[in-house]
Amino acid sequence: MLNTLTNYFKSDTYSLIVSNNKLYINNYIKIISVKSDEVIIDVKDKRIFILGRDFILKKMDKLELFIVGIIHKVEINER
Repeated sequence: MLNTLTNYFKSDTYSLIVSNNKLYINNYIKIISVKSDEVIIDVKDKRIFILGRDFILKKMDKLELFIVGIIHKVEINER
């Protein structure tokens, strides 16, 4: 079981969870932009655009990003 957890956190697979004006991203590569109305994040071979308002960066570390605010649109594009 420990190997399974270790492999999950070391993998380049990302996860994106949007719920009740909260956004959680795991295994992101790079933060392109964080503004009060727009967040742009690179993950593996995609770029994630989050549009809305009143965004606040609540948590950021090497692998995780947690943002709260009013989310209007999430768009995922190939890089």
